[in-house]
Amino acid sequence: MEHGFYSDPLSVEIASATGGAQLYYTTDGSEPSPDGASATAYAGPISISKTTTLRAAGFRDGYQPSETATRTYIFPAQVARQQAAPGLPSTWSGGFPADYGVDPDVVSRTLPGYGFGEALLAVPTISIVLDPADLFARTASTPIHSRTGRGRPRSS
Repeated sequence: MEHGFYSDPLSVEIASATGGAQLYYTTDGSEPSPDGASATAYAGPISISKTTTLRAAGFRDGYQPSETATRTYIFPAQVARQQAAPGLPSTWSGGFPADYGVDPDVVSRTLPGYGFGEALLAVPTISIVLDPADLFARTASTPIHSRTGRGRPRSS
């Protein structure tokens, strides 16, 4: 299945052009690898029923690993109620409370006949996928978002 917006659960299959390659995937933003703590060996279709970032790569002895393929499947109804994922910081730089959810006023105060889902689908969307450690690293030289307040976040 192609990445994009969905309202119903779906089943995703992954494949490699390299015969004999073992596929591994992750759903937490990390790079898949045979020895990765959050990687799963692919054994058949993957059920997706909530907003998910799927990353997959192929591995075969004597070969270089494949490029990592990344696809994001977004369920607008879930986005309206999203909370922080486990392991994300509870405060921003300067001690401000972190807020990962959509403002309730945005969800509940749409125009008549035009709900949050329609509004979300009406604007361009980009999915930036990376290991959470690379987003919230404790050193000011590596993160995109600096938790420490030292230095400036870098852009990529």
